[in-house]
Formats: sequence, C-alpha cells, structure tokens
Amino acid sequence: MIIIPAVRKLLGAAAIAVISIIGTVVLQETVKQKLAIFFYSPTLSYEVISISNISYYDLTSYSQKELHEEFNLDLDDPFISSYTVVKLKIRNEGPAISNGFKFALFLNGPAKIMDIKHIVRAPANKTLAIAHSVPRLKWEISSKQRTATITWNSDKDGVLGHYVYKSMAKDVGYGAFTSQLIKQSCFRINIDAMLPGYYAILSVGVSGVTSGLSRPPLRFPEALSFVAYFKDVIWIDPQLNQNIECSRAREYVYPSLVSALAKQGRSRTFIIAKRRNEAGNIADLLKANSEDLHILYEDDLDFLRGRTELSFPAGLDDNAEIDFYVLAKTLSFTPIDLTVSLIGQPSIKLNKRRSKSEVIKSGDETSINMLLTPKLVTPRLDKKRISLVWPAETDDAYYKYYKGVRIFRTTIKNGRPVESLGTEIYSGPGTSGYVECHLNKQLRNESKVASVPGSAPMEPPALPSRPKGVNQTKPTPNAPSGLHMNSSGDEQRITFYTDTEVLEGEEYKYTIYAFGEFDERMVYSYPVEVRTSLKDLASGLFCAVRDRKSLSILPSAEKKPGK
Repeated sequence: MIIIPAVRKLLGAAAIAVISIIGTVVLQETVKQKLAIFFYSPTLSYEVISISNISYYDLTSYSQKELHEEFNLDLDDPFISSYTVVKLKIRNEGPAISNGFKFALFLNGPAKIMDIKHIVRAPANKTLAIAHSVPRLKWEISSKQRTATITWNSDKDGVLGHYVYKSMAKDVGYGAFTSQLIKQSCFRINIDAMLPGYYAILSVGVSGVTSGLSRPPLRFPEALSFVAYFKDVIWIDPQLNQNIECSRAREYVYPSLVSALAKQGRSRTFIIAKRRNEAGNIADLLKANSEDLHILYEDDLDFLRGRTELSFPAGLDDNAEIDFYVLAKTLSFTPIDLTVSLIGQPSIKLNKRRSKSEVIKSGDETSINMLLTPKLVTPRLDKKRISLVWPAETDDAYYKYYKGVRIFRTTIKNGRPVESLGTEIYSGPGTSGYVECHLNKQLRNESKVASVPGSAPMEPPALPSRPKGVNQTKPTPNAPSGLHMNSSGDEQRITFYTDTEVLEGEEYKYTIYAFGEFDERMVYSYPVEVRTSLKDLASGLFCAVRDRKSLSILPSAEKKPGK
C-alpha cells in the first residue's frame, strides 16, 4: 500500500492532536489533585444516627443484626439493667488524610462507655486501622470491697458542715438522711446498707445559713456503675499515708509501685491514682522496670465519665464512611447526647450533621404523685419539740388536687426503724407559718450517717373515713423548692407540723405523705422520710416555728379550690 506524502502528513498531525488531548486531561487531573491538597482542607463530618435503650435480652440480637458480632461486656455491672447504644456515622468529605489523627467522644450525664465497634461502609471491602481508648479491664466488686466514698465540692471557708438528704424521686420528696452535721466534704457508705433512691447535700454556713440542695442528685445504687471497681487491679496512691480527707476506699492499694511489686508481683494491672501530667515526679516509677507491666492512670478511666478517644493511626481515605456503635451504661430519665471533637488537629475541619436520632425512653413517673410531693422536708428542733418544715406553695394549681398530709412516726433502734411506718400521728391540712433559725454554739465534731433503715411503702394504709384533724379549709400546700433561712431574723413562709410527744434520748423516723383527689380517687405523693432526734440540737440549728393567725391559708377569693 502506497501512502502519498500529503496523506501521511495529515495522519501525523491527527495523532499528535490525540496525544495532546490525552496529555492535557491527565495533566488537569494531576493538577486538580495537587490543588486539592494545597487549597482544600481535609473535612470530616459526624452524625448521631440513633440513641437506643436496649435490654439485656435484646442486646445480643441487636449486635448480631447490626454488627454480626457481640459487644464486649467485661465492664458490665448489675446496677443498671439496660444498655445505651449510640450509632455514630463519620464521613470524610474532603481529600484523603495521610497522617494519623484522633477524635474525643463524650456522652453527657453520668455514663460508662463499655465498648466501641465499627463497620467500614466505604471504601468497600477495605479494613481501616481504628482503635479506641477503653482499657482492657473487667468490672467487679469483690466480697471484701463493699464500701464506697461519696464526695462533693464545697467551699472550705464559711461552711460549718453538711447534711445528706434522700428522696425516692429525682426532683421532689427530700428528707433528712443524716442526723448530725458531716464536717468533711464526703462520707463513706456500706453499699449493702444504703437504700435505693436519690441523695443530695445541704450545707450549713457558720452564720446558720442553709444552702439549697446540691444538683444533680446522686442516684443509688445506679451510681455504683460509674465507680472504679475492677478485677485483679492494684492501686498506687502516692498520697496514701498522708491522711488525705475523703480518700477513696479500695481493697488493694500501695503508696508506691515498688512496694506493690514486692507484694503482688508483676502480673496484675497497676493503676496510678493520678493523671499522667501529675505523675511525673513519682520517683519509684523511674526505678522500676515497667516495660512488661500493665500500668494505667486516672486518664485511662475517663470511660467511667463518658469519655473516650478514637484513633486513626494511618489516616483516612477520601469519601470514607464508617459507622460506630458505642455501648454504654447511662441513667434512665436523663437525656443522652454524644459530642465529637478533634484532638490537636487544627488543619482538619469537623462538621456536625443535623441529627435524626430517636431516643427510646422508659415510661415517665406519674405527674400527680410528683405534683403532690414536697421537694424538701427539713427537721427543725426547739427544746422539746420536733417540727417538720417544708416551703409554703403559692401556685394555685396545687389546690386542684391537694387535700392534706399524713404523718407517721417510728423510733430507730441500732440504726434501724422498729417499723416501716409506725404510728400515724397526724392527718390533716398542716399549719402555715414562719420559721426562724439560729446556729447552736455547742457543736460536736462527730459525723453520723444513717444505717440501713426500713423503706417506707409507696402508699400509706387506707385513710379512715373521717381522719383526725381534717377540715374543709385548704392550706397552702407543698412547694418544690428548698428552704433558705438565716440567723439575722429573716423569716421563711412555710407549712409545718410540730411533734411535742418526743423523748430526748430517742431517735425518730418520720414518713410524710401528701394526699389529694384525682379522677374521684385518692392519690398520694411519694413518701418523704426524715430522721432526727432532739440530741441533734448540739450539732445543728436551733429553730423557732410558729403559725400566724393573720395568715390566709386559702387561695384568693376569685380562685376557689377545685374551681
């Protein structure tokens, strides 16, 4: 075949044009990638897909369906029966990230993160290097370790001491649980002796001023889920021999790593009771050969406070998409949310996508029971009388339901009530009046915590047809707010009942029920339990409680009860 020179020249020019086009496309793509690296910051996003409360019996089927494997339950405990699973999606919406980076995860509220699983959605069929910071520990309370220390924050100056209050509900129904002032900002409990319920602290100032209740309250025994009880763990506490106030009760604890190794050997897990940035001056850590030891710090226990880290040591591909499943124990009736932040990566952007999560919650508490329950009932002592005091209610809505209060009294022997309720000493509307308290100057230094008492039933015995003391007037009923009284003569309007038939040497437990009508039937508040005795005058406040004849105990004439 003979090709004339003109045709040959034409074909050569066409080939050169095709090669030029291909080269331009390749060059443009290469330039685009380079520009993405230099001009586009890596951008990640996260989205909380769902937050679910799952029972123990449903957890296995959930994990098999979502993950095709089971969660690690080494950190499980018996105090909270259900599990919280947070499904989290992380995407890389920018160029590939070649360097390693970390996320910090935080579950709000009391929370213990037990395990984290993940599934790589994209790129398909690829395994990514991902790790979390929940340590290899097994949660366990031994038969010897049956105590816990409850602590709280308090100003050292101007505070005389503290009382512990207890309730069966979170926001209402608090009664005195300790009978004498606690001087420290803590007290130690026997976990087998504490009754279930909510606990809060009320402080007393040196001038006699009483604070409101501490918030949020501590829920027992569920709060034990978040305490550092572990199997085969040795604690190293450099301050062990310094008599530090409110030191935690632990089974195996040593002042140094050297002493712990001498007694326990090298096969156990050692936890330094300091954070890493505080433990640099522990001399014996440098002397011991710690390469083969499993040593943890307080930082590593942040999972007990709902905190953990996700590590991507090899970076992350572009367009990567990963689903994480965070298994945790949380308190019911507490809204749960998960926040994510980058650790030390200013060059990477992190965006939060709007969440479409749905929280599956347990049933709510009966609103009428809570409506009738006083938030705080305080014992006030005056020579040979004990007055039970709660703030007067000003909300007319209460009068739609409120009818009166029933009060029961029993004695306490050897730390235990003789009966769960005892004798009913009052059934009626209560008395409205005022209280004024002054600090007793003869204060004792001892601290006393109530032992295991019998728990009051959710409702008292059936009300007699014509209970003693009930009349048709409607007193100012109970209010869900704390008392604030001082020694300067200021007065607080209250509702109260005074018990004059008490003996100086006896300790008493009072149980108070407010009652009312709802849908033509009798309803009761949650029981409020108060423990006190006349001997507590030596370590608390001296109070005068009196009624006022001029005080109206009815709502305004325009708003009759029940109208």
